[in-house]
Amino acid sequence: MRAVAGLPSTKHDISGSAEKFSLDCFPVPHGQSMALMLNVHGEFVEYPAEGLRSFDRTFILLPAPEGSRYVKFYKILYHLSY
Repeated sequence: MRAVAGLPSTKHDISGSAEKFSLDCFPVPHGQSMALMLNVHGEFVEYPAEGLRSFDRTFILLPAPEGSRYVKFYKILYHLSY
């Protein structure tokens, strides 16, 4: 926690233009099933130096295996919302 608290403060303007923050999604094959590839691009200001920074991250989302705690958690949330 101390290490995270020691990081510089940042400001992310997600309401600005698409060039400053964007998300692209693509279905991609993964073995015998499909997955979802997410590409995230963002721009932010770092304080106190007020330096402009950017980042790009790629995530692959896969279906949770049947019986896993993630599937059980989703089913609980789904039933609670209806």
